[in-house]
Amino acid sequence: MGEIDWKAARKDAKAATALIPDGEYPFECIRADARTNDDGKEQVVADFLCLDERWSKKTVRNWFTVSLDSPIALDIFFRHMKVFGMDDSYFDKKPDMEDIAARMEGQKATCTITHSTYNGRDNNKINGFKKLAGGASKASGPAPRKGAPAPRPTAKKTAASRPAPAADEGYSEEPPF
Repeated sequence: MGEIDWKAARKDAKAATALIPDGEYPFECIRADARTNDDGKEQVVADFLCLDERWSKKTVRNWFTVSLDSPIALDIFFRHMKVFGMDDSYFDKKPDMEDIAARMEGQKATCTITHSTYNGRDNNKINGFKKLAGGASKASGPAPRKGAPAPRPTAKKTAASRPAPAADEGYSEEPPF
């Protein structure tokens, strides 16, 4: 077995769990999965990596839930999808949730970050999405055709630069807000 660099490990752990201050920051969707929540609603669960140099090891998870029983929630869902390039004409083609998730991966956006408490622990929360100013929002090529496997981001990935949120951070289930 190799020797563990405990100092570097502690530094990485602190950086990954530090809270991003409230504000707007550039993020990239590094993973998006189509799922069904406990209430049977279709959703996309997406992990966003902060592109701000100071918070570059921090990911924030967001749930995009299709709530057919709530017109306001649907409006929010469609506004958020438009930021990721999915407008009315896209939805006229009747995409499935897997296609929506695949199109989100690699997309960049400006996210409004706030704090919330879940299971007694403070976490970052994404309160809104805007198009990223000054450039293309897609990090990789065009979205795959239906039936094709979802592409993974083309940006370099390392354990230190692309950590997945830990399950014990309350990310295994959708928070009740």
